[in-house]
Amino acid sequence: MTESTLPEERRRRILELLGKSRQLGVAELGALLGVSQETVRRDLRRLDEEGLLRRVHGGAVPVQTTVENPFRERLASMRAEKERIGRYAAGLFGPSDSLMIDTGSTTLLFAEALSARQGLSVVTNSVDIARVLAREPGRHEVVLLGGDFDCDTGSALGAFTIEQIGRFAVDHVVLTIGAVHAEGGFMDFRLDEALVARAMLKRGAQVTILADRGKFDRSAFARVCGFERPIRLITDAAPRPETARALARRGVEILIAD
Repeated sequence: MTESTLPEERRRRILELLGKSRQLGVAELGALLGVSQETVRRDLRRLDEEGLLRRVHGGAVPVQTTVENPFRERLASMRAEKERIGRYAAGLFGPSDSLMIDTGSTTLLFAEALSARQGLSVVTNSVDIARVLAREPGRHEVVLLGGDFDCDTGSALGAFTIEQIGRFAVDHVVLTIGAVHAEGGFMDFRLDEALVARAMLKRGAQVTILADRGKFDRSAFARVCGFERPIRLITDAAPRPETARALARRGVEILIAD
């Protein structure tokens, strides 16, 4: 394999090699493929954007479907893109709207942007989101769901949380997810978070999902939903054309945050 090898073939080989190892470095991949380290870095960047591997310092590791980084790390990752998504999404809601918002790094930044607006009623299982929306200047009406407390995410989870969700009916459900795939649907890494999201989906008239471009063409452990109902998906960059077409055929409206 050389520099003249088709990029698709070279990237397929990278994924094969990575499937046999827990981690591979840029230099090692360059030697195995017979290409420059810069070519390897470009390939890893593209594969990471497509959600097919995860770049780390000096190389890459396989995508994990059952493990997610700690919440504060996720909040720092792609923060500018998530803030852009949050600002764009906040502009879609107006006074008197009622929302149910699940816990997540992107939904927290969405709440930060939403706090500048007024007149909303919000139900959430996130302590941080509740605090942000209840303070000045917005002072929205906020209901904080109870349940088993997860210290990492600052959220309530479990059967008691799900039972309380059933007491509400809202105009909009706003979720963040760990992965979106044109065939597999919308997924998350933790079953307990996915179950809360599923319960919320049943209580809203319209569903909005916030997901940065790194979530496309990935899989995760627990399915949140498929394409049973119309979904508005807000992201920071368009997915691959074939992914965009497949999602559109399934009734997903993709909005690009500018």
